[in-house]
Amino acid sequence: MEAETGSGGGVVSEARIVPDIDDLVRRFPRIGKMWPQFEEELAAFSACPPLTRPGTLQILLAAAPSAGLTAVKVGAVWRAASGFAHGRYWPNLRASQPYAAFPADNGIHTLALVIDEDQHRPLAQYCNSMLRRLQEHYTVRAQAH
Repeated sequence: MEAETGSGGGVVSEARIVPDIDDLVRRFPRIGKMWPQFEEELAAFSACPPLTRPGTLQILLAAAPSAGLTAVKVGAVWRAASGFAHGRYWPNLRASQPYAAFPADNGIHTLALVIDEDQHRPLAQYCNSMLRRLQEHYTVRAQAH
């Protein structure tokens, strides 16, 4: 991309405006005095590691206590639900009950599982509690504006 002059006297380069320092100092004399400190602060800031987006589990663990829930329990049922949603086999072993075994010729059995409602009920209750708390927060903020 070719450099173009920006509206503030700076140079537009690759969709960023690079200020013309001489123009800024002329228009705002205090900037000239503060510029060395600004450069140091900018250099220190640019050395900071980039922020990372929290994952769903981190968000749930942080939000659970505000809804009166135990974060570890919410995390455990979320992991199981996530495993079901992504087709993993281990949630079936953790949150289901066997109801039949069918023998095969060579001593191998096929196990039939049924969803254990006692294992899934907390997930529904936690979702309900957290959604209710979210609605309360939303209502308070909406009425404040």
